Amino acid sequence: MHKKKLRAGGCAFRQTAVIGFLAACFAVPLVLSAQVPGPTRAVDCVVTVTSPRAGDRWEEGDTTTIAWQKSGLECAGRVYIELFKSGVLFDEIRPIPLNDDQAVSAIWTVPPYLGTGDDFTIGVRYDYNAWGESAPFTIHSSYRHPRGWWVFPVASNTAGANGTNWKTDLVYYNPQSFDVHAFLFYCESGQDNTAAQAVTLLVPSMQAVKVQDVVGGLLARPGTFGFLTMQLHWIGPQVNVPLSTTLRVYNDQGGKGTFGQEVQGLLYSQALRKGWNGTLINLTQTDRFRTNIGFSSHVGSAVTVSYTAFRGDRTPLGEGVVELPPFGHVQVNEVLRRFTAEPLDNAFITVTSATEQAEYFAYASVVDNLTGDPGFVLAQ
Repeated sequence: MHKKKLRAGGCAFRQTAVIGFLAACFAVPLVLSAQVPGPTRAVDCVVTVTSPRAGDRWEEGDTTTIAWQKSGLECAGRVYIELFKSGVLFDEIRPIPLNDDQAVSAIWTVPPYLGTGDDFTIGVRYDYNAWGESAPFTIHSSYRHPRGWWVFPVASNTAGANGTNWKTDLVYYNPQSFDVHAFLFYCESGQDNTAAQAVTLLVPSMQAVKVQDVVGGLLARPGTFGFLTMQLHWIGPQVNVPLSTTLRVYNDQGGKGTFGQEVQGLLYSQALRKGWNGTLINLTQTDRFRTNIGFSSHVGSAVTVSYTAFRGDRTPLGEGVVELPPFGHVQVNEVLRRFTAEPLDNAFITVTSATEQAEYFAYASVVDNLTGDPGFVLAQ
């Protein structure tokens, strides 16, 4: 496996060349005798980070103390303090370094955009001469959507009706001059996904990456379906949309070929909210076609969504309700058949929620029963 250094002067973090889990070199508090870049030599400086400690939990908005100990004649120069997540540089706590080489602590207010995780660490270094890193600790934030949050309302690795075999490929492109780190969450259908854990991806500058069968492969959740969210973080200029992303959800028939639908990455700010009405159009129920509808919620509490089906001339067909768990997904298969056995070639469904904190997406998938070819419809 190709290795790449992310930080010179001490700990070299391990990562795959393109994609995969990224982990810190050490899972315990570090006491390091660092090495300077270029010709290596021992440095007479040891740095030990004493706060945060293993198991500490810091909340967004907390005013915290980052503390360290140092010893040695060469513990001098500017002090840099940096935040890492899963071994990836996540934020510059002190982008302008402390110029006081006698300092052994710094005050930090935990910002709200970091999200929640138990794999954060803090590094302290003196220029590039010495480096120390804390044990992993937890940052908790009620702000579930850090900057650059993408949503893919459906993803699958599961068998379906009429012999279909659903898989999902993830493709992303980074047009920026800097790398972007992505934290990919999978939220399985029909359950509370509050405790979902992220897989960390590196999105290299000016490159496109394709992850085939992301649910069954990278995420190791074969036989399931749900939705994906992607949190982005980068060290560089502020840009509104740093990546181009898409999913292909397809019926894999092996040697007979595939039939698929494109699912574009959506910003969470595009989600439907309380009192908003969305409409799913061009829905069909015949011997040849079936329609499934699905919902994905992006808040950490239950959300109730109501839907009403109509013929094209707005004659009502019936109503239904779905209960979405926290960060939950629900799909209703062959939804129009719940209301009538008659063939329908031009139906539509409206959706709405009265839940105060609702943020959700609604979609339909119209599937050809003969070929298994799907068509994706997003609520408008």
